[in-house]
Amino acid sequence: TEARRSFIRSISPLYMEYEAAGSDSSRFNACYALENAYMHYSIDSVMKYTELMGIYANNDRQKQHLLLTECQKIILSRITRNYTEGAEVALSLKTEEMADSVKLKYYLNASNLFYSMMIRARSNGRYLNHDYEYYRDIVSEMRLRFIEMQPGSEEAAYMRYFELRDNDKYDEALRILDSIKAGIVTPGQEE
Repeated sequence: TEARRSFIRSISPLYMEYEAAGSDSSRFNACYALENAYMHYSIDSVMKYTELMGIYANNDRQKQHLLLTECQKIILSRITRNYTEGAEVALSLKTEEMADSVKLKYYLNASNLFYSMMIRARSNGRYLNHDYEYYRDIVSEMRLRFIEMQPGSEEAAYMRYFELRDNDKYDEALRILDSIKAGIVTPGQEE
């Protein structure tokens, strides 16, 4: 189809960058770009490039590359519904070791993973209510830390919207969403 051809044309430069990479660090960066490009297109390709990221991160021994790879494994576990593994990875990482860019990715990916777990706990009768509350607290903490780091970003404004929505503050949440969509207020000034 035309959509597939367009997608392949859009990622061709990323493949060329990967092929031309002269170091493990460059290969890591190319794999990260390819992984992100495939995120909503092919889970098998996402898994492939996440695995390659781990190999190149280990080879070049760059701590931030290793941490970023682990952050990407968190979101991959959400996509593949391997929640337990993702939660173990998320809870084992130490944010004080992360560069700010990696920390933002961590908060975003971990909040998405634990949000999925929170929803499952709420809708699945075999889970107890304290599981839902536990995950909700983690999600809230992750979102708030993201907002603190990027208070003026659009992503932070959306995090604030989700946080209000999930705490049954629907009117406030919708005001934020409407303001962001209309461009009336800048993200971070939604209150």
